[in-house]
Amino acid sequence: MLLTVAGSSCSGKTTAARACSAIPGLVVHDFDEIGVPSDADTRWRHRHTELWIQRVLGYQADGIDVLLTGQSPLGEVLACPSAVELDGIAACLMDVADPVRLRRLADRDHGTGDFTDWARWLREHAADPQHRPEAITGAGSPDMCWSRWSGWSRSDDRWHVKIIDTTDRTISQTASELESWIAAARRDRAAGRLPLGITTEPDVAALTAVAEFYARRDFAVPSRTLVSGLRLTATDGPFTAGEGAPLSGPTLALVMTMAGRRAYLGHLDGPGRDILAGRLT
Repeated sequence: MLLTVAGSSCSGKTTAARACSAIPGLVVHDFDEIGVPSDADTRWRHRHTELWIQRVLGYQADGIDVLLTGQSPLGEVLACPSAVELDGIAACLMDVADPVRLRRLADRDHGTGDFTDWARWLREHAADPQHRPEAITGAGSPDMCWSRWSGWSRSDDRWHVKIIDTTDRTISQTASELESWIAAARRDRAAGRLPLGITTEPDVAALTAVAEFYARRDFAVPSRTLVSGLRLTATDGPFTAGEGAPLSGPTLALVMTMAGRRAYLGHLDGPGRDILAGRLT
């Protein structure tokens, strides 16, 4: 699993991440360990984010999670070619108030303009994937798969970035919040709430059989109970079930939400969606 902590310079992300290095089953890395050339641009960052993900996959094979600090926002991570091979991605933005950042930058004798502008964009991107996506897609690597999230809205459950504000906080306080976020992300991964999408089209006939089974009875999951009082209708196949508030969408999304996967709610429509959302807590 990849736990990515992005943030503009002087947010405090590297210091807080190092404090988490003793967490069992977790390794901590900083993106810049690989060395950043003076002419590094957006395309360079994309290519090397992909290389980092490939390295994370090596850790994943050994059952180890990776906490990676750097500049890569969630949209870039999701779009990397190998991202779909990860068993989970959780994103965090480490931020700080602009006046504090400017003071820290001055202490380090850095410039200020690019860092503060990037910080403002990161904040907006964390809240809304539709906020000026061209900032990362416009001059990016041609291998990036932007279509994985380009149609998502800010209300999509799949788009979630934890924001940790380090303003007026001690390193210990920030590290404690980061540790809590890591623990929560691991729980979400274990419960299947960090899906990355599916790279192949599932067979609708096979999914229909699963949907019918889930709608008839509670077995390994309380699927029948979850959709009680709802009228389910697949928009890409013959599946229908139940009576009550309408809920429609692709068969896969209906199956996955009956299995408790809240992230697929964004694919469903109808008054039944809010009812089901209230049950998937």
